[in-house]
Amino acid sequence: IDTATRAVTITGTYAGMSSLVTAAHLHGPAGPGEDSPLIIFPLTHDGGTGGGFSGGRTLSQTQFDALMDSRTYINVHTQNHPAGEIRGQVFVPGGPTAGVLAAAGAWGARRRRAG
Repeated sequence: IDTATRAVTITGTYAGMSSLVTAAHLHGPAGPGEDSPLIIFPLTHDGGTGGGFSGGRTLSQTQFDALMDSRTYINVHTQNHPAGEIRGQVFVPGGPTAGVLAAAGAWGARRRRAG
């Protein structure tokens, strides 16, 4: 996370999926246990039952605020679970809701400050 430009890069891995991965997205705004139909951006993925995902872009101020407030989540979709097989709330250490994690899992985010 570059706080000066609002540029965000996401990388992660998944394993043990019930079928092939078909999509992965960063969603928000939504707190733990809430859903958001708004896809902030899609993530590229390896497509297997295990592998990686990645992506990035510069966020709008509203999207960036949701990310920094730990109100975004990553959803990984599979053939067996087209609505999403795993979900992880993205939490930013030191943010207003630090320590609040989704029951399904969580991904941490690192901040990079300009200067």
